[in-house]
Amino acid sequence: MLLLINEDFFNSYILQLNDIEMFSQIVDIGSTVSYSTRNKIIHGMGINEDRDLPEKMLYLGNFVEVQEKKGFPFLYNLLSIRIWTLLEAFVDEFLIKLILEEENLRSIKEIEKLKGELLNFIYKSRYEQADFILELLKSDQKNVTGFGVNRFESLLKIFGHDGQVEETVKRQLMELSQIRNVLVHKNGKADGRLVTNCSWLGINEGDEVNLDMGHFIRYMSSVHWYILEVFRRHFIKTNRNNFNDYLIHLQKETLKDVFKFVKIKNIRKKIEG
Repeated sequence: MLLLINEDFFNSYILQLNDIEMFSQIVDIGSTVSYSTRNKIIHGMGINEDRDLPEKMLYLGNFVEVQEKKGFPFLYNLLSIRIWTLLEAFVDEFLIKLILEEENLRSIKEIEKLKGELLNFIYKSRYEQADFILELLKSDQKNVTGFGVNRFESLLKIFGHDGQVEETVKRQLMELSQIRNVLVHKNGKADGRLVTNCSWLGINEGDEVNLDMGHFIRYMSSVHWYILEVFRRHFIKTNRNNFNDYLIHLQKETLKDVFKFVKIKNIRKKIEG
């Protein structure tokens, strides 16, 4: 019998995405205040009993000014790393839940052919055993899965949860995965893999990767869409079709942001204008 994963599991990840978005707005508002306060100090309007405050605000305001001209890459680079990490954690936790409850685990051909240390496996807890199996599956699938969302789809397919992914979402998640690797492992400098796998970006090897609000919103919306898609597939798989229309509606609403922010180049001026 297939595990009936309830909506609370999926909603917990949606809520975390919402928290990330709220944090981005808080930082954006705070940076505007810092910039405004700096300008007041420069023009002699900064009056405060804390003598150190004007100097601090000048320093922060100068930093904000530089970041604003670039589209706040420091913020959006960090947040984009976070949302990809969240997506990986979501898929891993979902698959571990399926492994833990799969009654016919040994009959799955991809698992049957796995090789690992038997004694190391025996002495693990059930959760650790499921995680161990998942890591072996990842290693086994690594050379045939490709990049981006294809990594997840190949693993989901083993448990009958693969499906179609909207093409624009697929491209955004490919970008996000490749950019995340560059930000984490290459100090933000474009490498050959990013240039080749995301040729539509038009960047060269060694270029500095600076994300802005537009990148962040479309990446986050794509992650949101994909979590909803796995949610929808699982509920169909477990004969809970009453959620289907609502989830499709949410996906369509999320796609609007993906399409909207793919088109906009100077996102900050567009919003403020």
